[in-house]
Amino acid sequence: MEIEHSSLAVMSALKDALDFLGEDSRRVVHYHMAERHGIRAGDRVSLPEVEAALASLLGPAAGIITVLVRKKLVGSSGSNSSSSATA
Repeated sequence: MEIEHSSLAVMSALKDALDFLGEDSRRVVHYHMAERHGIRAGDRVSLPEVEAALASLLGPAAGIITVLVRKKLVGSSGSNSSSSATA
């Protein structure tokens, strides 16, 4: 069974995962997620919604970001209660 993570945790993990691309690339991904998929920082969004948007934007390369996002979420869910279902 998959844990539901809070929107804040998902977006924070996404930001952290995209950091390895560099700030400019991260901004481009965030821009296109907002314009094409309506996903903006502060929105209530689920992990599957973010993964679908990434897949649409990045194709197979989205898998790299998805793995990093999931690793961040697994790491954060063990250290605090932000993984409660609020999405």
